[in-house]
Amino acid sequence: ECIHPWIPRMAVIGHTEAVSNLFMSEMEVRWLVCLLTGGFRLPNTKEMEEDMRKWYQYKENHGGCKYNKSSISAIQIWYNDKLCEDMGCNPRRKKNWFLEFFSPYGPADYSNLKIL
Repeated sequence: ECIHPWIPRMAVIGHTEAVSNLFMSEMEVRWLVCLLTGGFRLPNTKEMEEDMRKWYQYKENHGGCKYNKSSISAIQIWYNDKLCEDMGCNPRRKKNWFLEFFSPYGPADYSNLKIL
């Protein structure tokens, strides 16, 4: 969502709507810094378009009828997981499986994020 497949030299930070917009913007900045410092490379345009299709499908399935018209929701967890995976970090941030399944995610879960 930060970089459009057809305009890979331009990043948009802070456009996401979430329960915690500051936190989401920070995650996007971490992701962008990791990209710019060579932590990972962008996939090709076709792969990025497929990823966008999956993201829109996920938003539609979990965010209501047409997510583009919805406002704030809690689906940013999936988005954070994707950012963590891109940066080489484990998206599972809880200490054990019980907390992973039954405890909500929040900014504190990403405070000790180590970017590889």
